[in-house]
Amino acid sequence: MANINLNDPTEKRVSLVYDSKTDSYKAFDMQALDKGGSTISNFTASGTNGTVLQPNANREELFIQNLSTSHLHVKYGTSAASNSFNFILDSSTNAGGGDGGRLSDLNYTGIVSVSGVSPNYICWERS
Repeated sequence: MANINLNDPTEKRVSLVYDSKTDSYKAFDMQALDKGGSTISNFTASGTNGTVLQPNANREELFIQNLSTSHLHVKYGTSAASNSFNFILDSSTNAGGGDGGRLSDLNYTGIVSVSGVSPNYICWERS
């Protein structure tokens, strides 16, 4: 395993993102995304149950990561619940630990809602 220096602009960083249209993962050069003129918006650093992203036809990517020690239910649409969801994001080992389940999608532009016990998550979209 190589050591990564995040402050080194020549360091190559990639992110694997699931593409639901092709049912495969794609690698993205993070430096290229940083230079592409896209902006991160609608960033939420803590959570409540309900809608986390409104429809956005210009959305290029959405990202959600569970920071809670309980599962987080994610629904493409309104009113996510433990009996109505598209994804379950695994719990974090410690509150705010950063190792909970995460979702990244390059295609969905509709409403996104979440539900969980004492939800805590980060959520953003890039457009």
